[in-house]
Amino acid sequence: MFSTHPPTKLVAVEEQRVHNIQTVIDTFRKAIDDMYVTTRFTNQRHHYRTKELKRQFKEANSSFMNCTILLEHLTSSLNKARENLARVDDALEVLSHDSTKSDKKRAALVTKQSDRVACIKKAVKQIKLLKNKRDQEEILWRQKAKLIFDECQKQEVKRLDLMKKTLLDFTQAMQIKDQQTVDHIYLTLAKDIQTKQNSKTDVEWWAKVYGAIEEEEVLENDEIDTSGHEQDDDTV
Repeated sequence: MFSTHPPTKLVAVEEQRVHNIQTVIDTFRKAIDDMYVTTRFTNQRHHYRTKELKRQFKEANSSFMNCTILLEHLTSSLNKARENLARVDDALEVLSHDSTKSDKKRAALVTKQSDRVACIKKAVKQIKLLKNKRDQEEILWRQKAKLIFDECQKQEVKRLDLMKKTLLDFTQAMQIKDQQTVDHIYLTLAKDIQTKQNSKTDVEWWAKVYGAIEEEEVLENDEIDTSGHEQDDDTV
């Protein structure tokens, strides 16, 4: 799998690690692109379910909100009708103490009073029915809202799980699967440095490259070193 040279082996190990990390990054980017889409005109990114969930939320809430708004209008109309009735009652009270006013004027006020009372009774009945309907719509709305909320939670769990998986994959990608191989590479490298690196030979090689000494001088020096070692051996 690897070259026989330890440095080359280390490069291969690191290249594999970089490849593994890049694979995790590419996988995460693809998942994000699938999860967050770009809008056509604004180029803003949002979750692919956002538009649909907003639509469901709006539809689920519309009936309840319509009942609430209509109930507010009816309540406001009822309050105005009661104020108008109070003014008619006051006018009749004043008229009852004024004998100069005609019966026709009194009859008109009585008719207006009856109309106000009928209007109030009708509004009260409508409000009662509408309150019952609103209560029912609120129950349905809460049920639908809970389902939508549950779906939102599921999507959030998917997002968090993606982040968790990516972090775990990244951690694993950073690790070296065969640590023994790396340890062996370093041991081999240390052994090569210790046994194969010769400072004197390196210096003479560079001296020869730059023309400071001739090839024959290098050979003579080697022979001297060899003979010196042989004499040492005889002495021992």
